[in-house]
Amino acid sequence: MIAASDDGPRGDETVEPSALGAWDNLILLCANCHTLADKTPDEHPVDLLLGWKEGRQLAVEKALGIAAYDTREDARAAIEPYATQNRYLHQSIGPDNDYRFDPEAEEAAMWQHEVVTTIIPNHHRILRIIDANITLLTDDEKEVVAEYRCHVDGLTYRHHGEGGLRTVRYPERMGRIFDDR
Repeated sequence: MIAASDDGPRGDETVEPSALGAWDNLILLCANCHTLADKTPDEHPVDLLLGWKEGRQLAVEKALGIAAYDTREDARAAIEPYATQNRYLHQSIGPDNDYRFDPEAEEAAMWQHEVVTTIIPNHHRILRIIDANITLLTDDEKEVVAEYRCHVDGLTYRHHGEGGLRTVRYPERMGRIFDDR
């Protein structure tokens, strides 16, 4: 949205260079809209483009079943299938099982595969649902979600990035998010 150069469309010399390539400053447009927005930047200010991006994200999330719910119970029901699947995989083949003493065990390879193909994507789905329903969280739950987000980021980095880093442990209190019991 803000041009990478100060003299480009919507250029702003006060913006840090690192922010120019950040997700918040990126928008995907068709070739026609891209050309139109860049040739008429005064008619297409950053706020308008941000509105377009936000509207599109909401439409995609709604299409994917990521919606804002009216009740905590509905939000809880939306995340439960992903949380249940992750709990099952962790209990059945997770790294806390007996095979941890044998890194060549078949379970270790199965765990690595499931972390990448199922567990991490499920964590990201849960976070998208939580983010869409942040107003339903208590202040204490917001703290738990911050810790959970660190866990997910670390797990993602470890299994998709450089590896070898110790991640923040899964916060047990996540099991009670949106739970009024």
